[in-house]
Amino acid sequence: MRRVTSELSRRLNGLRLKRKQSLNQTVLDLLNEAVGLKSSSWLDRYTGASERDAREIERAVKEQRKVDPRDWA
Repeated sequence: MRRVTSELSRRLNGLRLKRKQSLNQTVLDLLNEAVGLKSSSWLDRYTGASERDAREIERAVKEQRKVDPRDWA
């Protein structure tokens, strides 16, 4: 993209960090949302969940993947 102001760049980078995704994916998601298309989240593609729901589910799944060493003692 051309002519990206420093303020826009700062905000996009903030969103990228918050969403824990690449800048490219963040911009694509924002463009999709702006024109009324569904997000490209894997969960959204397969379940129809909203992006917010998808992030919550992904966090829950990530939490379940943590290994507790006491379980292997």
